[in-house]
Amino acid sequence: MRSQIAVLVIGLALGCHPSGGPPNISTEAELPRPQTGIQGVWRLIGIEYVEPDGAVEEGTPQESLLYFGSGYYFMGYSHHETRSQVFDDPWNPTPEEALDRAGSLVVNAGRYELSDGELILHPEFAWYPVVVGSRSIIEPTVRGDTLLLTYVDQIGVDGASDPYYGRGARYVLRLERMR
Repeated sequence: MRSQIAVLVIGLALGCHPSGGPPNISTEAELPRPQTGIQGVWRLIGIEYVEPDGAVEEGTPQESLLYFGSGYYFMGYSHHETRSQVFDDPWNPTPEEALDRAGSLVVNAGRYELSDGELILHPEFAWYPVVVGSRSIIEPTVRGDTLLLTYVDQIGVDGASDPYYGRGARYVLRLERMR
C-alpha cells in the first residue's frame, strides 16, 4: 500500500496552474453538504484563513493538484505569495532558494473517509513529519465543479488538537474540478 501511495505522490506531484486570481470565499452562499462527489482531480483556486472573530485573510494559491480516488487522496500545493521562479541555476538551487520554496509547500497523501458530511484525512506521507499519522477533520461542500474544504481540526498522533483550530480558527481551500 505504501508503494502505491509513493507512486501516486510521484505521479501527481507535477501539479497544475490555477487561472485567474483567488475569489473571495467568505461571500459564497451556503452550499449543501455532499454525500459523494469529491472523487477526481482538483486544482486550488482560493485559500482563506478565518479567525474566530470572522476576520478573513486570503492566501495566494499557486501551482496545485489534489486528487481523491477510491479511498485514497493526494494533495500538493504552494501557498507562496508569488509564483515560484525558476532558480538562478535551475538544477542546482542555493540552500536559500530551496528553503524558500519548501516553506510554501503543503504535500501529503494517504487514506480518507467520507461520511455524514465529514471528510477525515489519514496522511501516510507528508512534507511535515508531524502530519503523518494525524487526522484532518474537514467539512466538504461540493457544488458542481467547485469543492470547498473547511478544515475544522487537525488531531495529532498524540491525540492533541492543533492549537490553531482549538481557538476556533478555520482554514478553507476552494478547489475547481479539472477536466
